[in-house]
Amino acid sequence: MALGMYARICLPGDDKWSVQRMTVTMESITVTTYETLPLFDFNERSIDRAWMSYATHMGYDNRPIDKERLKTDLHDLMDAVSQVDKSTMVLPCGTKIVTYCVGQPVEDDETHFLEMSWEREAWWMDNPHIAPIVESIHTYHPDFKPWEGKGDMLMSLLLDNRSSLLRR
Repeated sequence: MALGMYARICLPGDDKWSVQRMTVTMESITVTTYETLPLFDFNERSIDRAWMSYATHMGYDNRPIDKERLKTDLHDLMDAVSQVDKSTMVLPCGTKIVTYCVGQPVEDDETHFLEMSWEREAWWMDNPHIAPIVESIHTYHPDFKPWEGKGDMLMSLLLDNRSSLLRR
């Protein structure tokens, strides 16, 4: 059986990962490991530090309601991605494929491929458990793009203060 998906891939002898659209047959996989991990794990301290840096950079005054709303949304987001199923597959040629899933995989409407990489916007915005939280953050921080990892300013500030699966 063939499975079409967007996933992270690393070619043999290379240490660079990229997200690619691919079709994989289950028969072509030699080794698969499964883990359930939090995508990121922020604590009160890291959220407070990130908020202060973000507010200073963005020119916000430190209004308690903004901070509390952000903290609530980040905790909700942390809870929503606290149980991410990570699968690492190895093909006979040594190529590694890594997929990430929260709940049921989300299917791309056009290609019908599964969204299995946190680095794609659709992984976040098409997931019914995650999208409402990201949309809530967008109402007051429209530039928030968690799929960019450290490329997003708020995510970068949070990741600098905490270990994370996003660094792996």
